Amino acid sequence: GGGSDLANYYEKYGGAVLSTAINKYSYLCMVRYPKSIAYGFKIDPGLEKMKIPKFTIQPLVENYFAHGVDHKRKDNVISVKVLQGEGQVMILVTDNGRGMKEEQLESIQEMLANRNPRSEIEEKSGRQSIGIVNVHERMLLYFGDRYHIQVFSQPNHGVTYTITIQDE
Repeated sequence: GGGSDLANYYEKYGGAVLSTAINKYSYLCMVRYPKSIAYGFKIDPGLEKMKIPKFTIQPLVENYFAHGVDHKRKDNVISVKVLQGEGQVMILVTDNGRGMKEEQLESIQEMLANRNPRSEIEEKSGRQSIGIVNVHERMLLYFGDRYHIQVFSQPNHGVTYTITIQDE
């Protein structure tokens, strides 16, 4: 039945502690790209222990390393911020990289507007968006209606993911 699937799901992707996830990741980035990329992160006090599904920040950061970094520049920056808003927590992942073309952004936005995990949309999506689809699914399964995501991007002006999670 569906119950055991969910149990498996939680076991596999269940809550990673936010601060650990981000710290571990920032360290990796610094080791891999010490010179050309600045990595900033900030977690508002009180949110360090918040649980999010595993592998939800990582693919967004990975996407940047895979597609966004402009190696000709020395001022590449990616930041992850976790902020306490009014009645909600915001997770912002922002970079100043290559950004996305309009049609690519639109296809990703279309996928993210779909709140039924594992739908046919996935088939149309390119390599770059697979990670984002996975993040979207994990967040939906974990937080349900409390979770929302927006993506904003312009060519050569980077990408911003804004994830909001309503307080219970």
